[in-house]
Amino acid sequence: MNLYLLRHAKAASREDSMPDQDRPLTGDGIKTMKSVALGMKVLGIRVDLVLSSPLARARQTAEIAAASLGVERKIILTTNLAPDVEPELLIAELAKKYCAINSILLTGHEPQLGRLASVLLTGTTDLPVILKKGGLMALKLDSAPCKRGAVLKWFLTARQMSLCQ
Repeated sequence: MNLYLLRHAKAASREDSMPDQDRPLTGDGIKTMKSVALGMKVLGIRVDLVLSSPLARARQTAEIAAASLGVERKIILTTNLAPDVEPELLIAELAKKYCAINSILLTGHEPQLGRLASVLLTGTTDLPVILKKGGLMALKLDSAPCKRGAVLKWFLTARQMSLCQ
């Protein structure tokens, strides 16, 4: 299984008096995500499924990436990609529902995506992995997702992804 972990880009400020779950990407955030998505397409990334956090900024990120990559299936929202959810819950969901899928894009937040990568790579959350806004990481798993055993294929910032065009 190929897993792509994509962090949302710049979102509206927390001071904009709206609930955190409703904060959308800013204009610059949308521009960044379109550039990242184009970089994904140029790199030949293909995904069979997109899972996203239900928060607005992650959903928008998933929509931009899915449109660029021509993903035909709808985006599936999961609370297991919300910012403060333990990585083991998402790993269990992936193993139970999606282990037969070849390539999955996960869109979400920090610290959750970094902690997920750490658990998949080392079995613990001790590895300090931080995806910058718009950052993308590619992991390879030989079997159903579980603690430890993933291989890091590459890890790029939004700026690096924009250079792929």
